[in-house]
Amino acid sequence: MRLPAGPMNGLLLLRTDYGHDEAWRRALAAATRRYPLDEWRGGATLAQVESQELTDLSAEDVARLDEEDYLTAVVVVDTRTMVDHTLLLVDLNPFNEQVHQTFRTIPEELEPIVANLALANMDFFEMPTPPPTTGCSAGSEPQAVSSDSRKVIRRPVLSG
Repeated sequence: MRLPAGPMNGLLLLRTDYGHDEAWRRALAAATRRYPLDEWRGGATLAQVESQELTDLSAEDVARLDEEDYLTAVVVVDTRTMVDHTLLLVDLNPFNEQVHQTFRTIPEELEPIVANLALANMDFFEMPTPPPTTGCSAGSEPQAVSSDSRKVIRRPVLSG
């Protein structure tokens, strides 16, 4: 499969799990919702890509897909998203020597991440990385934890 060009000032949102249609609709709504956390937020700019060819692809598989145009990163709704509602971001930038790097984030924090990556305010490797965490504890909100539990993204700050 060849990934299409991304939206202006946004990223592609890839669906890789096709076993949970209702969970997909909730994830899509959460990823694009306008969260009233800051007055400047208007919702993440994402172009959804659905294709059975994407079924169960890993981050490494996604990073190896051909691209119609240059893509710096993509957002992935995978099987884990259907369970814990976190979204996976995959680095596709071949110039920073970190292709295949990933981290997960909660939907409320997706917009500034997408904006910073799409506008090249920050590179993937510059995303804030607080100390390691174990995720969430009973009764708490889910943390945005990477697949390797080393990168946690909460509220990235726009670079100037």
